[in-house]
Amino acid sequence: MDLRAIAVRHSFGYVFEALRVLLVSSQTRSVYADLPKSKDVCAIHAIWDVERLHEFLAMLVKGEVELNDTLIHVKRRISPDKWVPLDSIYFRRYDRTSSNARFGLDCLCISLEAFDSSHISPDERAGIDDILRCQEKPWDGIDDLRTTFANQSRSWGQNMSFLEVIAPIGVRFDGKAVVENAQLHIGATKSAWMGGKDLSVASLVKTRRTIHRSNWPIRAISVYKKKRRQPISIPLPSQYEWVKCMLMYRGSEVDRYELYRSKINETSQEWRVFSELTGGIEQLEDLSHGHPLETNLEVLFHLLGFETVHYGGRDWPTRKSTPDIVAFPKKGDWYLVVECTSRDTDLHNKLGILSTRSKELSRVTPESRVYPVIFTALSREIVNKTDIEKAAKEQISVITANELTKLLDAVRFRKDNEEVLRILQHQIPGMV
Repeated sequence: MDLRAIAVRHSFGYVFEALRVLLVSSQTRSVYADLPKSKDVCAIHAIWDVERLHEFLAMLVKGEVELNDTLIHVKRRISPDKWVPLDSIYFRRYDRTSSNARFGLDCLCISLEAFDSSHISPDERAGIDDILRCQEKPWDGIDDLRTTFANQSRSWGQNMSFLEVIAPIGVRFDGKAVVENAQLHIGATKSAWMGGKDLSVASLVKTRRTIHRSNWPIRAISVYKKKRRQPISIPLPSQYEWVKCMLMYRGSEVDRYELYRSKINETSQEWRVFSELTGGIEQLEDLSHGHPLETNLEVLFHLLGFETVHYGGRDWPTRKSTPDIVAFPKKGDWYLVVECTSRDTDLHNKLGILSTRSKELSRVTPESRVYPVIFTALSREIVNKTDIEKAAKEQISVITANELTKLLDAVRFRKDNEEVLRILQHQIPGMV
């Protein structure tokens, strides 16, 4: 256990400002040197055997933690002269991504956390900061101690005291998955102290007709080295669409790896931003519901590699009628002009407007081919025959709710812009 504390003196003793306990696998941890020494503020670093964890938790319940012969009160003030132990300690679980962002630890973590309002006023804080700057080995105030020593740069505020006990689950996929000879070869790394018999990989492999579900135990090895790689191979049907692998440790998921047949470039900044903000491609499954249709479609075309512009919904100075979306491919002398309708059944009028917009843009970009596309949340059965005939006459692709899944598949299977264009052109009424 790596214990780090920052505390400020009050009338009855030291009260915590920051307390961070990290359960570590290394047996050789050195104590932090050059910590400040003052009667008004203290910073303490201690290394305990993990067997003392229950002892430490009992101290937390009491509200008095003793580190290196210094008693630190982990309490909150309920009146000017009355302090009580923290009574709201939360259990949190952080997946690999969240843990990396919060703690700088590249694996799933569980933690106990508590916080309270800081018990030092702004004037007192300024005085303590000056004391720290005057040390023989100076620190730039409590902020410097928190970020550099206690590693709490993301989880605190100047007006908060924060406690965290962090237990990393040192198992993860190693990111070296490859597909060879109709098999997915994937590996997991683990800390030296973790037993192989507690590890397994749950896999789901989807084909067009079914999902193959399997559990693959990882064989125990008598001698473990730190971060030793545990390989596993998963058979793949010839027509698989996607694979999900979930790394399990003692019955809990600790990491996940997903692979589509034509793997999405998850390292691109566009995909990483999309996954962070929305949660993944599954969030576009209800493409025609919830948010305005054009908003979802703009994101979808962006993920397909188009440069998109959302012109709709604004009165521009030209006062001209504008399309909802214009989407430009990465290469090629063509682009898409897109109109969207979610509930409006006046599709005939929208088809006429879209045709006019496309022809006007063709005149100002004679070097490029313009392809008009209309998206509707209506099912194809509801679209009336007159609209279909007009779309065929104007060579407009009509994408109904029935065909939206084809575009989602185009994202999953990383279709290029030309392939997307072929999908759209096949939806011109009368096209074979």
